[in-house]
Amino acid sequence: MTVAARLSGVGTFSAFEFDDTTNTSFSISVGSTVFSNEFDENTSTTLSGSQRMSATSTGGVIVLDSINEIDPFGDVDTTNLELHLDSVDSNVTSTTVSGNPQGQQDFTSSGSFTVPTGVTSINIVAVGAGGGGGGTDNNDETGGGGGGGALAYVNTISTTPGESLTITVGTGGNGGGRGANGGGGGSSSVDRGGTTLVQANGGSGGQHAGAGGAGGTVNTGSGGAGGAGGAGSNGNTNDAGGGGGAGGYSGNGGAGAAFNDGNGGDGGSGGAAGGGGSGTSNASRGGGGVGILGEGTSGAASADGASGNGGSGGANGVYDGGLYGGGAAGAAGDRQTGADGANGAVRIIWGDNRSYPSTNTTDVTPGTPSVTEYYWEDISGNNRDATFKNTTNTPVEGNFIGFDSANSEYAVLDGAATGASAYTGVTGTNARTILIAFKPDALGVVSKPFSYGTNTAGNRFTFNVTSNNEFQVLFGNGSTQTGSVITTGWNVFAVVVPTGGSPVINDVRIWSNGIEQTLTTVTGTNSINTGSTTNVEIGGAEHETASPDYMNGQMAKVMIYSRALSDLEIKVIYRSFLNRLV
Repeated sequence: MTVAARLSGVGTFSAFEFDDTTNTSFSISVGSTVFSNEFDENTSTTLSGSQRMSATSTGGVIVLDSINEIDPFGDVDTTNLELHLDSVDSNVTSTTVSGNPQGQQDFTSSGSFTVPTGVTSINIVAVGAGGGGGGTDNNDETGGGGGGGALAYVNTISTTPGESLTITVGTGGNGGGRGANGGGGGSSSVDRGGTTLVQANGGSGGQHAGAGGAGGTVNTGSGGAGGAGGAGSNGNTNDAGGGGGAGGYSGNGGAGAAFNDGNGGDGGSGGAAGGGGSGTSNASRGGGGVGILGEGTSGAASADGASGNGGSGGANGVYDGGLYGGGAAGAAGDRQTGADGANGAVRIIWGDNRSYPSTNTTDVTPGTPSVTEYYWEDISGNNRDATFKNTTNTPVEGNFIGFDSANSEYAVLDGAATGASAYTGVTGTNARTILIAFKPDALGVVSKPFSYGTNTAGNRFTFNVTSNNEFQVLFGNGSTQTGSVITTGWNVFAVVVPTGGSPVINDVRIWSNGIEQTLTTVTGTNSINTGSTTNVEIGGAEHETASPDYMNGQMAKVMIYSRALSDLEIKVIYRSFLNRLV
Protein backbone atom coordinates (compact mmCIF):
# COMPACT_ATOMS: atom_id res chain seq x y z
CA MET A 1 0.00 0.00 0.00
CA THR A 2 1.36 3.40 -0.99
CA VAL A 3 1.19 6.13 1.58
CA ALA A 4 0.51 9.55 0.04
CA ALA A 5 1.62 12.66 1.87
CA ARG A 6 -1.28 14.51 0.27
CA LEU A 7 -4.16 13.83 -2.05
CA SER A 8 -2.74 13.21 -5.50
CA GLY A 9 -4.25 13.93 -8.88
CA VAL A 10 -5.00 10.22 -9.20
CA GLY A 11 -6.53 9.72 -5.81
CA THR A 12 -9.73 11.76 -5.57
CA PHE A 13 -11.44 11.64 -2.20
CA SER A 14 -14.87 13.32 -2.23
CA ALA A 15 -15.24 14.14 1.44
CA PHE A 16 -16.76 17.42 2.55
CA GLU A 17 -14.18 18.67 5.08
CA PHE A 18 -10.60 17.66 4.31
CA ASP A 19 -7.37 19.66 4.48
CA ASP A 20 -4.76 18.21 2.13
CA THR A 21 -2.01 20.74 2.84
CA THR A 22 1.54 19.42 3.33
CA ASN A 23 2.84 22.60 4.96
CA THR A 24 1.07 22.44 8.30
CA SER A 25 -0.30 19.82 10.60
CA PHE A 26 -3.46 18.21 9.29
CA SER A 27 -6.40 19.98 10.98
CA ILE A 28 -10.15 19.41 11.09
CA SER A 29 -12.17 22.50 12.08
CA VAL A 30 -14.43 22.44 15.09
CA GLY A 31 -17.83 21.09 14.19
CA SER A 32 -16.65 19.20 11.13
CA THR A 33 -17.36 15.51 10.84
CA VAL A 34 -14.95 13.27 9.02
CA PHE A 35 -16.60 10.25 7.45
CA SER A 36 -13.62 8.01 6.79
CA ASN A 37 -12.66 4.48 7.70
CA GLU A 38 -9.13 5.60 8.49
CA PHE A 39 -7.84 6.26 11.98
CA ASP A 40 -6.27 8.98 14.08
CA GLU A 41 -2.61 8.32 14.92
CA ASN A 42 -2.74 10.86 17.71
CA THR A 43 -3.51 8.26 20.33
CA SER A 44 -3.40 10.79 23.12
CA THR A 45 -6.65 12.34 21.94
CA THR A 46 -9.99 10.86 22.89
CA LEU A 47 -12.46 10.73 20.01
CA SER A 48 -16.24 10.89 20.40
CA GLY A 49 -19.34 10.09 18.43
CA SER A 50 -18.77 9.18 14.79
CA GLN A 51 -15.45 11.06 14.56
CA ARG A 52 -12.46 9.25 13.11
CA MET A 53 -10.05 12.11 13.79
CA SER A 54 -9.75 14.74 16.48
CA ALA A 55 -10.37 18.40 15.77
CA THR A 56 -6.62 19.21 15.96
CA SER A 57 -4.95 15.97 15.01
CA THR A 58 -1.18 16.03 14.50
CA GLY A 59 -1.07 12.47 13.28
CA GLY A 60 -0.91 11.25 9.73
CA VAL A 61 -3.73 10.04 7.56
CA ILE A 62 -3.32 7.08 5.24
CA VAL A 63 -4.79 7.91 1.84
CA LEU A 64 -4.71 5.49 -1.06
CA ASP A 65 -3.73 6.74 -4.50
CA SER A 66 -7.04 5.63 -6.03
CA ILE A 67 -10.18 5.93 -3.97
CA ASN A 68 -13.68 5.55 -5.42
CA GLU A 69 -15.44 8.88 -4.88
CA ILE A 70 -18.96 7.44 -4.54
CA ASP A 71 -18.80 4.13 -2.71
CA PRO A 72 -17.42 5.50 0.60
CA PHE A 73 -20.67 7.37 0.99
CA GLY A 74 -22.86 4.35 0.39
CA ASP A 75 -26.20 4.11 -1.40
CA VAL A 76 -29.17 6.37 -0.74
CA ASP A 77 -31.18 4.84 2.11
CA THR A 78 -34.86 4.49 1.16
CA THR A 79 -36.15 3.50 4.60
CA ASN A 80 -39.43 5.39 5.22
CA LEU A 81 -39.22 7.06 1.81
CA GLU A 82 -42.78 8.25 1.16
CA LEU A 83 -42.35 10.07 -2.17
CA HIS A 84 -39.59 10.25 -4.76
CA LEU A 85 -39.99 12.27 -7.95
CA ASP A 86 -36.88 12.50 -10.10
CA SER A 87 -36.57 14.23 -13.47
CA VAL A 88 -34.32 11.46 -14.86
CA ASP A 89 -35.41 8.25 -13.16
CA SER A 90 -39.15 9.04 -12.99
CA ASN A 91 -41.23 8.83 -16.14
CA VAL A 92 -43.43 11.70 -17.29
CA THR A 93 -46.46 10.18 -18.99
CA SER A 94 -49.61 11.57 -20.53
CA THR A 95 -53.17 10.45 -21.06
CA THR A 96 -56.20 11.91 -22.81
CA VAL A 97 -59.18 12.53 -20.55
CA SER A 98 -62.46 14.37 -20.75
CA GLY A 99 -62.10 17.95 -19.64
CA ASN A 100 -64.72 20.13 -18.03
CA PRO A 101 -67.76 21.01 -20.15
CA GLN A 102 -67.62 24.36 -21.93
CA GLY A 103 -70.31 26.56 -23.41
CA GLN A 104 -72.31 29.75 -23.03
CA GLN A 105 -75.87 31.05 -23.01
CA ASP A 106 -77.13 34.57 -23.75
CA PHE A 107 -80.32 36.10 -22.35
CA THR A 108 -82.02 39.14 -23.90
CA SER A 109 -85.21 38.58 -21.93
CA SER A 110 -85.93 37.27 -18.46
CA GLY A 111 -86.08 33.54 -17.82
CA SER A 112 -84.18 30.80 -16.03
CA PHE A 113 -80.87 29.00 -16.48
CA THR A 114 -80.43 25.31 -15.72
CA VAL A 115 -76.83 24.44 -14.90
CA PRO A 116 -75.67 21.78 -17.41
CA THR A 117 -74.40 18.35 -16.41
CA GLY A 118 -70.83 18.43 -15.15
CA VAL A 119 -70.69 22.23 -14.76
CA THR A 120 -69.53 23.19 -11.29
CA SER A 121 -68.56 26.82 -11.93
CA ILE A 122 -69.87 29.65 -14.12
CA ASN A 123 -68.98 33.26 -14.99
CA ILE A 124 -71.65 35.93 -15.58
CA VAL A 125 -71.87 39.37 -17.16
CA ALA A 126 -75.00 41.54 -16.88
CA VAL A 127 -75.89 44.89 -18.48
CA GLY A 128 -78.63 47.08 -17.06
CA ALA A 129 -81.09 48.80 -19.42
CA GLY A 130 -80.82 52.40 -20.56
CA GLY A 131 -83.14 55.14 -19.34
CA GLY A 132 -85.73 56.77 -21.63
CA GLY A 133 -85.39 60.34 -22.85
CA GLY A 134 -87.52 63.10 -21.34
CA GLY A 135 -90.29 64.74 -23.42
CA THR A 136 -90.76 68.34 -24.32
CA ASP A 137 -92.92 70.50 -22.14
CA ASN A 138 -95.86 72.69 -23.01
CA ASN A 139 -93.54 75.44 -24.22
CA ASP A 140 -91.65 72.99 -26.47
CA GLU A 141 -88.63 73.12 -24.20
CA THR A 142 -86.48 70.01 -24.75
CA GLY A 143 -86.00 66.84 -22.73
CA GLY A 144 -82.94 65.45 -20.97
CA GLY A 145 -81.26 62.26 -22.19
CA GLY A 146 -81.64 58.95 -20.37
CA GLY A 147 -78.73 57.51 -18.38
CA GLY A 148 -76.84 54.45 -19.63
CA GLY A 149 -77.10 51.08 -17.89
CA ALA A 150 -74.22 49.68 -15.82
CA LEU A 151 -72.22 46.54 -16.65
CA ALA A 152 -71.36 44.05 -13.90
CA TYR A 153 -69.55 40.69 -13.97
CA VAL A 154 -68.65 37.96 -11.49
CA ASN A 155 -66.37 34.95 -12.05
CA THR A 156 -66.07 31.45 -10.62
CA ILE A 157 -69.52 31.11 -9.11
CA SER A 158 -69.82 27.58 -7.71
CA THR A 159 -72.81 25.68 -9.08
CA THR A 160 -74.52 22.33 -8.75
CA PRO A 161 -75.39 20.60 -12.04
CA GLY A 162 -79.16 20.70 -12.56
CA GLU A 163 -79.87 23.66 -10.29
CA SER A 164 -81.93 26.54 -11.66
CA LEU A 165 -80.94 30.21 -11.51
CA THR A 166 -83.34 33.12 -12.08
CA ILE A 167 -82.42 35.50 -14.89
CA THR A 168 -83.79 39.05 -14.94
CA VAL A 169 -83.09 41.21 -17.99
CA GLY A 170 -83.83 44.89 -17.65
CA THR A 171 -86.21 46.56 -20.16
CA GLY A 172 -85.23 49.93 -21.57
CA GLY A 173 -87.07 52.93 -20.16
CA ASN A 174 -89.85 54.39 -22.32
CA GLY A 175 -89.45 57.88 -23.66
CA GLY A 176 -91.52 60.54 -21.92
CA GLY A 177 -94.34 62.23 -23.82
CA ARG A 178 -94.92 65.93 -23.88
CA GLY A 179 -94.64 67.20 -20.34
CA ALA A 180 -93.46 63.78 -19.01
CA ASN A 181 -90.16 62.36 -17.79
CA GLY A 182 -88.55 59.33 -19.41
CA GLY A 183 -88.86 55.95 -17.69
CA GLY A 184 -85.97 54.37 -15.86
CA GLY A 185 -84.17 51.34 -17.32
CA GLY A 186 -84.61 48.05 -15.51
CA SER A 187 -81.80 46.23 -13.69
CA SER A 188 -80.35 42.96 -15.01
CA SER A 189 -79.42 40.25 -12.54
CA VAL A 190 -78.90 36.55 -11.82
CA ASP A 191 -80.28 35.17 -8.56
CA ARG A 192 -80.09 31.90 -6.66
CA GLY A 193 -83.10 31.75 -4.43
CA GLY A 194 -82.96 34.97 -2.44
CA THR A 195 -79.26 35.56 -3.12
CA THR A 196 -78.19 37.93 -5.90
CA LEU A 197 -75.11 36.61 -7.68
CA VAL A 198 -74.63 39.60 -9.99
CA GLN A 199 -76.63 42.79 -10.67
CA ALA A 200 -76.21 45.79 -12.96
CA ASN A 201 -78.65 48.63 -12.41
CA GLY A 202 -80.37 50.47 -15.24
CA GLY A 203 -80.03 54.16 -16.03
CA SER A 204 -82.57 56.75 -14.89
CA GLY A 205 -84.93 58.49 -17.31
CA GLY A 206 -84.32 62.05 -18.49
CA GLN A 207 -86.63 64.81 -17.29
CA HIS A 208 -88.89 66.83 -19.53
CA ALA A 209 -87.36 70.23 -20.13
CA GLY A 210 -84.69 69.46 -17.55
CA ALA A 211 -81.85 67.31 -16.30
CA GLY A 212 -80.56 64.13 -17.89
CA GLY A 213 -80.96 60.80 -16.13
CA ALA A 214 -78.24 59.34 -13.89
CA GLY A 215 -76.20 56.42 -15.13
CA GLY A 216 -76.87 52.98 -13.67
CA THR A 217 -74.53 51.64 -10.99
CA VAL A 218 -72.93 48.25 -10.30
CA ASN A 219 -74.92 46.61 -7.51
CA THR A 220 -73.11 43.25 -7.28
CA GLY A 221 -69.85 42.39 -9.01
CA SER A 222 -67.12 44.29 -10.85
CA GLY A 223 -67.53 46.55 -13.87
CA GLY A 224 -68.45 50.12 -14.83
CA ALA A 225 -71.34 52.52 -14.29
CA GLY A 226 -73.44 53.93 -17.11
CA GLY A 227 -72.90 57.47 -18.33
CA ALA A 228 -75.31 60.22 -17.34
CA GLY A 229 -77.73 61.63 -19.88
CA GLY A 230 -77.25 65.17 -21.10
CA ALA A 231 -79.52 67.96 -19.85
CA GLY A 232 -82.39 69.28 -21.95
CA SER A 233 -83.23 72.97 -22.40
CA ASN A 234 -85.43 74.91 -20.03
CA GLY A 235 -85.61 77.68 -22.54
CA ASN A 236 -87.33 77.75 -25.90
CA THR A 237 -84.82 75.88 -28.05
CA ASN A 238 -84.66 72.86 -30.28
CA ASP A 239 -81.52 71.35 -28.69
CA ALA A 240 -82.02 68.26 -26.48
CA GLY A 241 -79.81 66.14 -24.24
CA GLY A 242 -77.98 63.13 -25.65
CA GLY A 243 -78.25 59.70 -24.03
CA GLY A 244 -75.57 58.29 -21.74
CA GLY A 245 -73.37 55.41 -22.86
CA ALA A 246 -73.49 51.96 -21.24
CA GLY A 247 -70.83 51.01 -18.71
CA GLY A 248 -67.85 48.84 -19.57
CA TYR A 249 -65.81 46.04 -18.01
CA SER A 250 -63.30 48.38 -16.39
CA GLY A 251 -64.63 51.89 -16.99
CA ASN A 252 -67.77 54.02 -16.98
CA GLY A 253 -69.84 54.93 -19.99
CA GLY A 254 -69.53 58.35 -21.60
CA ALA A 255 -71.94 61.12 -20.68
CA GLY A 256 -74.49 62.41 -23.17
CA ALA A 257 -74.09 65.99 -24.34
CA ALA A 258 -76.16 68.72 -22.79
CA PHE A 259 -78.46 70.71 -25.09
CA ASN A 260 -75.89 73.48 -25.50
CA ASP A 261 -72.74 71.34 -25.49
CA GLY A 262 -72.75 69.63 -28.87
CA ASN A 263 -70.55 66.57 -28.41
CA GLY A 264 -71.19 63.48 -26.32
CA GLY A 265 -68.56 62.00 -23.99
CA ASP A 266 -65.98 59.31 -24.72
CA GLY A 267 -66.66 55.84 -23.46
CA GLY A 268 -64.53 54.84 -20.48
CA SER A 269 -62.00 51.99 -20.66
CA GLY A 270 -62.81 48.34 -21.14
CA GLY A 271 -65.56 48.40 -23.76
CA ALA A 272 -67.63 51.21 -22.27
CA ALA A 273 -69.87 53.08 -24.72
CA GLY A 274 -69.73 56.71 -25.77
CA GLY A 275 -72.50 59.15 -24.96
CA GLY A 276 -74.73 60.63 -27.65
CA GLY A 277 -74.36 64.15 -28.95
CA SER A 278 -76.93 66.90 -28.71
CA GLY A 279 -78.04 68.70 -31.81
CA THR A 280 -80.40 71.13 -33.40
CA SER A 281 -84.00 70.40 -34.23
CA ASN A 282 -84.57 66.63 -34.13
CA ALA A 283 -80.91 65.66 -34.16
CA SER A 284 -80.06 64.76 -30.54
CA ARG A 285 -78.85 61.18 -30.28
CA GLY A 286 -78.91 58.16 -28.04
CA GLY A 287 -75.92 56.80 -26.16
CA GLY A 288 -73.94 53.80 -27.37
CA GLY A 289 -74.48 50.27 -26.09
CA VAL A 290 -71.93 47.67 -24.94
CA GLY A 291 -71.38 44.06 -25.97
CA ILE A 292 -71.46 40.99 -23.74
CA LEU A 293 -68.69 38.92 -25.36
CA GLY A 294 -65.98 40.36 -23.15
CA GLU A 295 -63.75 43.37 -22.86
CA GLY A 296 -62.72 45.27 -25.98
CA THR A 297 -62.27 48.78 -27.31
CA SER A 298 -64.42 51.60 -26.02
CA GLY A 299 -66.70 53.90 -27.95
CA ALA A 300 -65.22 57.28 -28.91
CA ALA A 301 -66.86 60.62 -28.23
CA SER A 302 -69.67 61.51 -30.60
CA ALA A 303 -69.82 64.70 -32.61
CA ASP A 304 -72.54 67.31 -32.49
CA GLY A 305 -75.69 65.64 -33.68
CA ALA A 306 -74.07 62.21 -33.89
CA SER A 307 -75.06 58.94 -32.28
CA GLY A 308 -73.20 57.64 -29.28
CA ASN A 309 -70.58 55.07 -30.30
CA GLY A 310 -71.00 51.56 -28.99
CA GLY A 311 -68.31 49.82 -27.02
CA SER A 312 -66.79 46.61 -28.41
CA GLY A 313 -69.65 44.44 -29.65
CA GLY A 314 -72.26 47.08 -28.79
CA ALA A 315 -74.47 49.06 -31.15
CA ASN A 316 -74.38 52.81 -31.70
CA GLY A 317 -77.32 54.83 -30.47
CA VAL A 318 -79.67 56.49 -32.96
CA TYR A 319 -82.42 58.28 -31.08
CA ASP A 320 -83.03 55.19 -29.01
CA GLY A 321 -80.11 53.92 -26.96
CA GLY A 322 -77.77 51.40 -28.54
CA LEU A 323 -77.79 47.76 -27.47
CA TYR A 324 -77.03 46.85 -24.80
CA GLY A 325 -77.74 49.46 -22.13
CA GLY A 326 -77.55 52.73 -24.08
CA GLY A 327 -79.51 55.71 -22.75
CA ALA A 328 -82.03 57.45 -25.05
CA ALA A 329 -82.05 60.95 -26.46
CA GLY A 330 -84.40 63.58 -25.09
CA ALA A 331 -87.23 65.07 -27.16
CA ALA A 332 -86.83 68.22 -29.22
CA GLY A 333 -88.68 70.17 -31.91
CA ASP A 334 -91.22 68.14 -33.84
CA ARG A 335 -90.13 64.99 -31.93
CA GLN A 336 -91.96 65.83 -28.74
CA THR A 337 -91.66 62.36 -27.16
CA GLY A 338 -88.31 61.19 -25.86
CA ALA A 339 -86.71 58.11 -27.38
CA ASP A 340 -86.59 54.71 -25.65
CA GLY A 341 -83.63 53.34 -23.72
CA ALA A 342 -82.00 50.10 -24.88
CA ASN A 343 -82.72 46.79 -23.16
CA GLY A 344 -80.16 45.06 -21.01
CA ALA A 345 -78.74 41.56 -21.35
CA VAL A 346 -77.18 38.67 -19.39
CA ARG A 347 -74.55 36.18 -20.59
CA ILE A 348 -73.25 33.09 -18.79
CA ILE A 349 -70.09 31.21 -19.81
CA TRP A 350 -68.44 28.09 -18.42
CA GLY A 351 -65.41 25.91 -19.08
CA ASP A 352 -61.69 25.79 -18.26
CA ASN A 353 -59.65 28.96 -18.61
CA ARG A 354 -62.63 31.22 -19.32
CA SER A 355 -63.35 34.35 -17.28
CA TYR A 356 -64.44 37.94 -17.65
CA PRO A 357 -63.31 40.47 -18.63
CA SER A 358 -61.12 39.00 -21.39
CA THR A 359 -59.97 35.40 -20.89
CA ASN A 360 -61.48 33.26 -23.66
CA THR A 361 -64.86 34.99 -23.36
CA THR A 362 -66.04 34.77 -26.98
CA ASP A 363 -68.28 31.91 -28.10
CA VAL A 364 -66.77 28.41 -28.07
CA THR A 365 -68.15 25.15 -29.36
CA PRO A 366 -70.34 23.74 -26.57
CA GLY A 367 -69.50 20.31 -25.27
CA THR A 368 -66.83 18.45 -23.32
CA PRO A 369 -63.39 18.74 -24.95
CA SER A 370 -60.61 16.20 -24.64
CA VAL A 371 -57.69 17.26 -22.46
CA THR A 372 -54.17 15.85 -22.29
CA GLU A 373 -52.95 15.45 -18.72
CA TYR A 374 -49.34 14.82 -17.73
CA TYR A 375 -48.12 12.83 -14.72
CA TRP A 376 -44.78 12.63 -12.91
CA GLU A 377 -44.13 9.07 -11.75
CA ASP A 378 -43.41 8.40 -8.09
CA ILE A 379 -40.54 5.88 -7.81
CA SER A 380 -40.82 5.39 -4.05
CA GLY A 381 -43.08 2.39 -4.60
CA ASN A 382 -46.04 4.13 -2.96
CA ASN A 383 -47.91 4.98 -6.20
CA ARG A 384 -48.19 8.72 -5.54
CA ASP A 385 -47.78 10.18 -9.00
CA ALA A 386 -48.00 13.97 -9.38
CA THR A 387 -50.52 15.50 -11.80
CA PHE A 388 -49.46 18.62 -13.70
CA LYS A 389 -52.01 21.43 -13.80
CA ASN A 390 -52.38 24.24 -16.36
CA THR A 391 -49.82 22.55 -18.58
CA THR A 392 -50.72 22.39 -22.28
CA ASN A 393 -47.68 20.38 -23.41
CA THR A 394 -45.04 18.14 -21.90
CA PRO A 395 -43.29 19.74 -18.92
CA VAL A 396 -40.04 17.90 -19.66
CA GLU A 397 -37.17 20.28 -20.48
CA GLY A 398 -34.11 18.21 -21.32
CA ASN A 399 -33.31 16.24 -18.17
CA PHE A 400 -35.46 18.43 -15.94
CA ILE A 401 -39.08 19.46 -15.29
CA GLY A 402 -40.08 22.99 -16.28
CA PHE A 403 -42.64 25.22 -14.55
CA ASP A 404 -43.99 28.46 -16.04
CA SER A 405 -45.44 30.95 -13.56
CA ALA A 406 -47.09 32.91 -16.37
CA ASN A 407 -49.43 29.94 -16.93
CA SER A 408 -49.83 29.18 -13.20
CA GLU A 409 -48.27 25.75 -13.77
CA TYR A 410 -47.84 23.41 -10.80
CA ALA A 411 -48.11 19.72 -9.93
CA VAL A 412 -50.27 18.17 -7.23
CA LEU A 413 -50.45 14.78 -5.55
CA ASP A 414 -54.22 14.53 -6.06
CA GLY A 415 -54.54 10.94 -7.17
CA ALA A 416 -55.74 11.92 -10.65
CA ALA A 417 -53.29 9.56 -12.32
CA THR A 418 -54.81 6.19 -13.14
CA GLY A 419 -54.57 4.05 -10.02
CA ALA A 420 -52.50 6.66 -8.15
CA SER A 421 -53.09 7.66 -4.56
CA ALA A 422 -53.59 11.18 -3.27
CA TYR A 423 -50.97 12.27 -0.75
CA THR A 424 -51.23 14.94 1.94
CA GLY A 425 -47.60 14.63 3.08
CA VAL A 426 -46.21 13.83 6.52
CA THR A 427 -48.67 15.50 8.86
CA GLY A 428 -49.23 16.22 12.53
CA THR A 429 -46.15 16.38 14.75
CA ASN A 430 -44.40 13.51 12.99
CA ALA A 431 -40.73 13.58 12.06
CA ARG A 432 -39.96 14.19 8.40
CA THR A 433 -37.31 15.14 5.87
CA ILE A 434 -38.25 16.93 2.66
CA LEU A 435 -35.62 17.44 -0.02
CA ILE A 436 -36.07 19.41 -3.25
CA ALA A 437 -33.68 20.37 -6.06
CA PHE A 438 -34.73 23.37 -8.13
CA LYS A 439 -33.26 26.02 -10.41
CA PRO A 440 -35.02 29.42 -10.71
CA ASP A 441 -34.93 31.31 -14.00
CA ALA A 442 -34.18 34.58 -12.22
CA LEU A 443 -33.30 35.89 -8.78
CA GLY A 444 -35.33 38.32 -6.69
CA VAL A 445 -38.62 36.60 -7.50
CA VAL A 446 -40.96 35.28 -4.80
CA SER A 447 -42.01 31.65 -5.32
CA LYS A 448 -43.31 28.67 -3.37
CA PRO A 449 -41.70 25.54 -4.89
CA PHE A 450 -43.29 23.15 -2.36
CA SER A 451 -46.34 23.32 -0.12
CA TYR A 452 -49.03 21.43 1.78
CA GLY A 453 -51.09 21.74 4.95
CA THR A 454 -53.51 24.57 5.70
CA ASN A 455 -52.65 28.21 6.37
CA THR A 456 -53.68 28.22 10.00
CA ALA A 457 -51.65 28.24 13.19
CA GLY A 458 -49.03 25.52 12.94
CA ASN A 459 -50.87 23.59 10.21
CA ARG A 460 -48.98 25.01 7.22
CA PHE A 461 -45.78 23.57 5.72
CA THR A 462 -44.65 25.73 2.80
CA PHE A 463 -41.24 26.37 1.25
CA ASN A 464 -40.91 30.01 0.24
CA VAL A 465 -38.24 31.85 -1.75
CA THR A 466 -38.21 35.54 -0.83
CA SER A 467 -37.46 38.53 -3.04
CA ASN A 468 -34.15 38.74 -1.13
CA ASN A 469 -33.26 35.21 -2.31
CA GLU A 470 -33.76 33.69 1.12
CA PHE A 471 -35.18 30.22 1.65
CA GLN A 472 -37.98 30.04 4.23
CA VAL A 473 -40.23 27.42 5.73
CA LEU A 474 -43.61 28.94 6.59
CA PHE A 475 -45.78 27.36 9.28
CA GLY A 476 -48.73 29.77 9.49
CA ASN A 477 -47.80 30.78 13.04
CA GLY A 478 -44.18 31.60 12.36
CA SER A 479 -41.27 30.83 10.06
CA THR A 480 -37.65 29.81 9.85
CA GLN A 481 -35.25 30.91 7.15
CA THR A 482 -31.70 30.68 5.89
CA GLY A 483 -29.54 33.54 4.73
CA SER A 484 -29.34 34.75 1.12
CA VAL A 485 -28.39 31.47 -0.49
CA ILE A 486 -30.63 31.02 -3.54
CA THR A 487 -28.67 31.15 -6.82
CA THR A 488 -29.57 30.79 -10.49
CA GLY A 489 -27.80 27.42 -10.38
CA TRP A 490 -29.14 24.28 -8.76
CA ASN A 491 -30.35 24.66 -5.18
CA VAL A 492 -30.71 21.48 -3.15
CA PHE A 493 -32.53 22.05 0.13
CA ALA A 494 -33.28 19.53 2.84
CA VAL A 495 -35.66 20.45 5.65
CA VAL A 496 -35.82 18.22 8.72
CA VAL A 497 -38.40 18.09 11.49
CA PRO A 498 -36.71 15.84 14.07
CA THR A 499 -38.18 12.99 16.02
CA GLY A 500 -39.96 14.19 19.14
CA GLY A 501 -43.37 14.33 20.65
CA SER A 502 -44.03 18.07 20.29
CA PRO A 503 -41.72 19.73 17.75
CA VAL A 504 -41.55 23.52 17.58
CA ILE A 505 -40.26 25.82 14.84
CA ASN A 506 -36.87 26.15 16.57
CA ASP A 507 -36.36 22.39 16.16
CA VAL A 508 -36.32 22.60 12.35
CA ARG A 509 -32.95 22.10 10.62
CA ILE A 510 -32.18 23.13 7.03
CA TRP A 511 -29.37 22.06 4.72
CA SER A 512 -28.43 23.99 1.57
CA ASN A 513 -26.33 22.08 -0.97
CA GLY A 514 -25.11 19.63 1.67
CA ILE A 515 -24.25 22.23 4.30
CA GLU A 516 -26.38 22.82 7.39
CA GLN A 517 -27.49 26.44 7.69
CA THR A 518 -27.62 28.88 10.56
CA LEU A 519 -31.28 29.85 10.80
CA THR A 520 -33.35 32.85 11.77
CA THR A 521 -36.72 31.98 13.29
CA VAL A 522 -39.89 33.95 13.92
CA THR A 523 -42.01 32.80 16.89
CA GLY A 524 -39.68 29.82 17.08
CA THR A 525 -41.31 28.27 20.14
CA ASN A 526 -44.64 27.82 18.34
CA SER A 527 -45.63 24.24 17.64
CA ILE A 528 -45.56 22.32 14.36
CA ASN A 529 -48.72 20.30 13.73
CA THR A 530 -49.17 20.10 9.95
CA GLY A 531 -52.72 19.79 8.62
CA SER A 532 -53.94 17.09 6.25
CA THR A 533 -56.66 18.95 4.32
CA THR A 534 -54.60 19.66 1.20
CA ASN A 535 -52.46 17.51 -1.07
CA VAL A 536 -48.76 18.09 -1.62
CA GLU A 537 -48.16 20.74 -4.31
CA ILE A 538 -44.97 21.30 -6.29
CA GLY A 539 -44.06 24.44 -8.22
CA GLY A 540 -46.64 26.64 -6.49
CA ALA A 541 -48.92 26.81 -3.45
CA GLU A 542 -52.21 26.65 -5.38
CA HIS A 543 -54.27 26.07 -2.24
CA GLU A 544 -52.96 29.35 -0.80
CA THR A 545 -55.24 31.20 -3.20
CA ALA A 546 -54.29 34.70 -2.07
CA SER A 547 -50.60 34.16 -2.88
CA PRO A 548 -49.87 30.89 -4.74
CA ASP A 549 -46.54 32.33 -6.01
CA TYR A 550 -45.94 29.84 -8.81
CA MET A 551 -42.33 28.98 -9.61
CA ASN A 552 -40.63 29.98 -12.84
CA GLY A 553 -37.80 27.53 -13.45
CA GLN A 554 -36.88 23.86 -13.33
CA MET A 555 -37.26 21.06 -10.82
CA ALA A 556 -35.05 17.96 -10.68
CA LYS A 557 -35.97 16.09 -7.50
CA VAL A 558 -38.55 15.90 -4.73
CA MET A 559 -38.13 13.44 -1.86
CA ILE A 560 -40.23 13.05 1.30
CA TYR A 561 -39.20 10.79 4.19
CA SER A 562 -41.31 10.10 7.25
CA ARG A 563 -38.19 10.21 9.45
CA ALA A 564 -35.38 12.65 10.20
CA LEU A 565 -32.39 11.90 7.99
CA SER A 566 -28.90 12.20 9.41
CA ASP A 567 -26.30 14.70 8.22
CA LEU A 568 -24.48 11.93 6.34
CA GLU A 569 -27.66 10.73 4.61
CA ILE A 570 -28.41 14.24 3.37
CA LYS A 571 -24.83 14.59 2.09
CA VAL A 572 -25.11 11.25 0.29
CA ILE A 573 -28.28 12.37 -1.53
CA TYR A 574 -26.70 15.71 -2.42
CA ARG A 575 -23.52 13.99 -3.68
CA SER A 576 -25.56 11.58 -5.81
CA PHE A 577 -27.38 14.55 -7.35
CA LEU A 578 -24.11 16.35 -8.13
CA ASN A 579 -22.68 13.25 -9.80
CA ARG A 580 -25.56 13.39 -12.28
CA LEU A 581 -24.81 17.00 -13.20
CA VAL A 582 -21.09 16.39 -13.80
